[in-house]
Amino acid sequence: MKKIIVFLVAVIAAIGLTGCSQKEVKPVAVEYNGQTYTVYTDRNIISDGTNSYSYSYSYSYRNDEYNDSFDDNYVTIFITYPDGSTWKYTYDKLIGAGSYISGIYSDLTVPFRYVSGEILFKAIDEAEDSSGFILDFRIVICVVVMILLGFILVAPYTFWKIFQPKKKRHIEPTDKQITIMRVIVAGILATMISIIISLEQ
Repeated sequence: MKKIIVFLVAVIAAIGLTGCSQKEVKPVAVEYNGQTYTVYTDRNIISDGTNSYSYSYSYSYRNDEYNDSFDDNYVTIFITYPDGSTWKYTYDKLIGAGSYISGIYSDLTVPFRYVSGEILFKAIDEAEDSSGFILDFRIVICVVVMILLGFILVAPYTFWKIFQPKKKRHIEPTDKQITIMRVIVAGILATMISIIISLEQ
């Protein structure tokens, strides 16, 4: 039983280190019309070297004569300028930036004082596409460990025998020992689920 407890404690420690480690997402540099824009896709921020602009997405119902249901390809992007003004554009995600963009400014003088929303969006769109899907190794580790812990819950007697010396593998664990194992494993699984949820945010 001591070996099993030590093993489970080691798993808890490893999970703790995994959850506390920081995921580094490198910014993406995009060049457009001779100007370089730096896009921080993890923070939804784009910089032209002088000013920084934040952006966010909204997914809504596509309501027209052909479609009246939720479509996650129908996206609205909101770009917020340093002075609080905004630029909004609704588009089809499958098409992307397209050849011409007609967005709505909250202040019509914004494109004269800052970079236009059309240019910022094209840079953001290119950066988001280039970053693609980044597999978080911490989630992979958590999933693998969860599979192992699931095996303990489903087959506790088999797991018990694996961790016992050969001379003692014929000894069956008591109901109390099995209950303790399952309680510890259930606690670890609950912790891992909360960690995975936090990593995906």
